[in-house]
Amino acid sequence: MKLPGSCHVVRNWRPSLAAKYRFEQAAPEEQVELRAQLEVLLKQALSEANISSMTVRQLEDSLRDVYREFVRVKRRAERERLSRIR
Repeated sequence: MKLPGSCHVVRNWRPSLAAKYRFEQAAPEEQVELRAQLEVLLKQALSEANISSMTVRQLEDSLRDVYREFVRVKRRAERERLSRIR
């Protein structure tokens, strides 16, 4: 999967997609901790790619389309799993 825009050099972005999904699915009382974990992963990805000109928010924004596809695939897999149970 190719990253949009200037983020194509960031190689360690996949764990942040899963972390963002966990954050968005979590109960409100868990979201503060999960958001902090997500930001750590995004900072690591930027650091490992040696990108100092991009902020965590910019990286997260640039991954928006990739994240939407991640969620779509995840939901489809969940629907398939549930249909096999019936």
